[in-house]
Amino acid sequence: MAELVVAFDTCGPVIGVAAASETAVATRSERIRRGAEGRLIPWAQEVCAELGGGLDDVVGVVAARGPGAFTGLRVGLSAAIGLAIALDVPVWGGDSLTTRRSTAPDGRVLIMLDARKQRVYACAFDGDQMVVPPADVAPEIAVAWMKAPFTATGEGAVVYRQVVEAQGGTVVEEADAPATEALARAGWSAIRAGDGRRPESLEPLYLRPADAKPSRRGRLTRETKRRS
Repeated sequence: MAELVVAFDTCGPVIGVAAASETAVATRSERIRRGAEGRLIPWAQEVCAELGGGLDDVVGVVAARGPGAFTGLRVGLSAAIGLAIALDVPVWGGDSLTTRRSTAPDGRVLIMLDARKQRVYACAFDGDQMVVPPADVAPEIAVAWMKAPFTATGEGAVVYRQVVEAQGGTVVEEADAPATEALARAGWSAIRAGDGRRPESLEPLYLRPADAKPSRRGRLTRETKRRS
């Protein structure tokens, strides 16, 4: 049986799983509000079976490590790490923005993921060259990077379609779909080239600091003791 790589992308509300061999890719994707963690491993088994194999044929696990929604991103990484540990295989992490370049045609491309709070995680390409690196910005700033005509892809392009079109851009069909096929193919090449790493080394890629602030409980406790 051919060796397989399994890939997970849970960086947006449409999650995806893919399996790749040297010559073929099988995918599953769906918009999920809750319970994504219950879909990933069953889907992994399904896509492996579609390629004529099983999890025992997996030689590496791939995950989109961000940027993306905090909770969803952690779900995908946890599934990837857990599966890699169980199978005793290496992992490889891909960029959730650059893999989505494959969902748009040649030319100028803006990739945007919805970052909530009226912001997007975005980067820009001219052909195959990245001309603006990933950033956490307002959608109006992201589209201002672009010269019309251009295409836009990613969940953020769907959410802010009017902003894109006002700048002379066109949102691609199924722009919210995860690029798990491209992720799996990239991961296959990386794993075969020896770029896989230990599962516990897989870390999320964040462009925004956490909303939670450091606890001040200790300080408040000391102030309370002074008053008593």
